[in-house]
Amino acid sequence: MKKIYFDQLNIKNNKIQFFLIVLSGMILLNSLCEFIIFENERLNNWIKIIPYLIITFLLSKMFWFKNIVQWNKKGIVIKLNGSSGKSYKFKEIDNFNVQNEKLEIKKYNGTKSIFELKNIEPKSIENLQNILAQNLNR
Repeated sequence: MKKIYFDQLNIKNNKIQFFLIVLSGMILLNSLCEFIIFENERLNNWIKIIPYLIITFLLSKMFWFKNIVQWNKKGIVIKLNGSSGKSYKFKEIDNFNVQNEKLEIKKYNGTKSIFELKNIEPKSIENLQNILAQNLNR
């Protein structure tokens, strides 16, 4: 059984992610305005590259995991069993249903999406259902 990696995209609750974003912003600002200049040219070049590496690292989580769910208060991205992730706004989702190891998400416009839940831990499935239920009732 495989787990789903859950990532709430909320900077207020994720102190490490907040620190990394602020750090990369400060380094980018320093690179643009050149407040601090190091004598070593290689060090200057590496310092200019570091913020982009940090941002790439933070935004690439979707590609690290085969099963991942990322969400915030406005929407959710679901990627299960290595398929490409699908993005939904919570205000567009009518309802969802889990039956026979499948997650079915219905939108108000009538479209349906079905995700296979084979080989996924029941606790992860329950977590996913809780996230969807909490955010659809807003």
